[in-house]
Amino acid sequence: MHSKFATVALVLAGWANADSAGAQDLRPSDPLRPIMRTHTIPPYPPESVAALEQGTSTLEVHITTEGSVDQCKTIKSSGSARLDQAACDHVQAVWRWQAPTLHGERKAVNTRVNIKWDLKLAQPAQ
Repeated sequence: MHSKFATVALVLAGWANADSAGAQDLRPSDPLRPIMRTHTIPPYPPESVAALEQGTSTLEVHITTEGSVDQCKTIKSSGSARLDQAACDHVQAVWRWQAPTLHGERKAVNTRVNIKWDLKLAQPAQ
């Protein structure tokens, strides 16, 4: 009975060491970094201003190896489909990142962003 327990303990110890070694190899050399000058506030849709819509749109975006957004989806709605769509449209068209690297090679990644829609700060679309 004792030898079976020792074998299981050794197998588990080996698995834990292999897992932590593998995780070390997967750490990016450079993290994902926003290009701050591109992270501007989206213009408020005039219809949303008139309807007094506000809230926070939580988005999941896919960032390409070039740092642009090629996919955007709403994870948590602001309560307005119009605001959520305006957030995705703006982030896809304007926001850019410096893509992370792993061993010197750029990697595409997903990240989440929040866009707060506040009527006190409303900047209408032009």
